[in-house]
Amino acid sequence: MDRRHSVIKAHELGAWFAAVNNLVNDPVGRNREMIRDFLLLALFTGLRREEAASLSWENVDLKAKTLTIPDPKNRQPHVLPLSDFLFELLTRRHQEISNASRFVFPGDRVKGYLNAPEKQNSESSMNPGLLLPCTTYAVLLSPLPRAWTFQPMPSNGW
Repeated sequence: MDRRHSVIKAHELGAWFAAVNNLVNDPVGRNREMIRDFLLLALFTGLRREEAASLSWENVDLKAKTLTIPDPKNRQPHVLPLSDFLFELLTRRHQEISNASRFVFPGDRVKGYLNAPEKQNSESSMNPGLLLPCTTYAVLLSPLPRAWTFQPMPSNGW
C-alpha cells in the first residue's frame, strides 16, 4: 500500500506504541533508541519526517519547554509547547548526546542528521510495522488512556 494512504488504525496504536517503547540498542541495531525517540517525537508533535529528523538543538528550548520548526511547509515558523513526556525525552537525548551533534537525531550521512529510518529499519531487522507509514504524522495526538493494556507486537508484523 502507498505510504501516503496507509495509517496506523486506532486499534493498532497500542501494539505499535508498546513495540516502539521496547526498542533498545543491541549489536544488531545500535540506533534503535534514537529511532524510538524519533518516532515518539513525530507521533506526539505531528511533525513531518524531515522536520523531526532535522530538528537541531538550536530550535529546542528546554527552559521554555518549546521547540520551533523554522521552515515548515507553510513557510511560517511554528513554535510547539513540549508536553512533560516530550520534555523528558528531549532532556534525556540532550544529556546523552551532549555537544557531540547539533542535531537531536544525529546521523552519519552527508546531512548530519538521521536519514531514512525505514532503511535502518530493514538493515537492522526491526519489525517494519514500527514505522509510521505516512509522511505527515497527524496520527493520534490525544493522551493515551492510563488503563490501556498494551499487547506485544505480532512477530509477523501487521
